[in-house]
Amino acid sequence: MINVKTLRLEVVWICLFCAINSISIASTIGDNNEWQPDTFVTDHLIDAQNRVSFSDSLRLTEHKVEDWIKTRIKVAKLQNKMKENASEYDNVVQAFYKERKDLLVSLGWTVQRFEEAKERIQGAVAAMDIAEDLEASKADHQEDIEEIKANEFYTDQQKDELINTMNKMRNKQKNLFIDPTKKDWPVVRPYKEIFEEMTDWIAGNIPNPPKL
Repeated sequence: MINVKTLRLEVVWICLFCAINSISIASTIGDNNEWQPDTFVTDHLIDAQNRVSFSDSLRLTEHKVEDWIKTRIKVAKLQNKMKENASEYDNVVQAFYKERKDLLVSLGWTVQRFEEAKERIQGAVAAMDIAEDLEASKADHQEDIEEIKANEFYTDQQKDELINTMNKMRNKQKNLFIDPTKKDWPVVRPYKEIFEEMTDWIAGNIPNPPKL
């Protein structure tokens, strides 16, 4: 049986976890390694509570996902090359975003479509991981609930409030992350491991990008 101290620590953990979950899903996974000049950041700042919004204007297909990953790898290679030769530019960050835009257009993308695809793909990958975690933690969650019900130091009202908070935390993940992205899972799932390998490469954790 858990004691009062354990329960109080659990309440603190839950509150912190709920606060963390208000952050954009895009900030929890994927590559965030592109340079971000002030103008770029300003154009993309959105209130944290509203950042998990996935555009329906882009029709995401398996081909589109594969094409996006190939393009993202080319963008990363461009950035790495320009970083190595940064002394050749007055402002390497601004130069990168200009060349990045030209590269995207040459590959059939607009900047807006490329960013929309990024949001959708990263959102689906993260949501699939969250769904797996929720499924894997079902038994532990139920065990925690039973321990709370059996705890003799809390009133019935306190027990109900704590259990409701725990359940709301799980439901929030489903409502905020899983439900809005689920339609994209079938086309993203075949490329999930490749996407994660690409992310590791961009972060410098592995020497080579994935092969498609």
